[in-house]
Amino acid sequence: MLGGSPRQLGNLEAHSAAWSPDGARIAYSKGNDIFVAKSDGSEAQRLLTTGGTSEDFRWSPDGAILRFTVNDPQTNNRSIWQASSDGGNLHPLLPGWKNPPNECCGAWTPDGRFFVFQATHEGTANVWALREGGGLFRSGGREPVQLTTGPMNIGNPVPSRDGRKLFVQGWQPRAELVRYDAKSGHFEPYLSGISAMGLDFSRDGEWVAYNDGADGTM
Repeated sequence: MLGGSPRQLGNLEAHSAAWSPDGARIAYSKGNDIFVAKSDGSEAQRLLTTGGTSEDFRWSPDGAILRFTVNDPQTNNRSIWQASSDGGNLHPLLPGWKNPPNECCGAWTPDGRFFVFQATHEGTANVWALREGGGLFRSGGREPVQLTTGPMNIGNPVPSRDGRKLFVQGWQPRAELVRYDAKSGHFEPYLSGISAMGLDFSRDGEWVAYNDGADGTM
């Protein structure tokens, strides 16, 4: 209930969770395992196990499919996977689309016709849309379509309830070059506080090489 006091659902422990469309079930993850429980936290059962920690759970509007982001512990890459609501047919949503993969944070439009998600390529995140097919495999082999273009990072898309708008987050990294003043005990702007990362000085101290904190150029 909105505005009420929070309460624990049974004895569930999780780091990511999502209600089913009918509100009767909760999908959640703990470690590399994904579970499903009743809405009150009872009758929890393990649904499947993935190759890394899972988050960003999304049920299809009809409750038949569950999609989620899997974090690869070896490479730190992220990819979107899906399975049927009973835990069967586990597979990546976009196998071989980008190598290495870096997709996350997807969501279905209310009518179930599109699945929007965040993908990061060449250091910039943008929002993409995948038209859904029919049947269990849903994506139908169609290629995603890019909806946004940088230079600002744009991601974490959430369709409005009527499906006519798409809410997103936008962010832009920034770095400020500073140096520590031992006398004052404070950090102070250096070279006018330019946005710089990974800098290195020439041997004579006359030049400095750095990456721009906003776009990564050198």
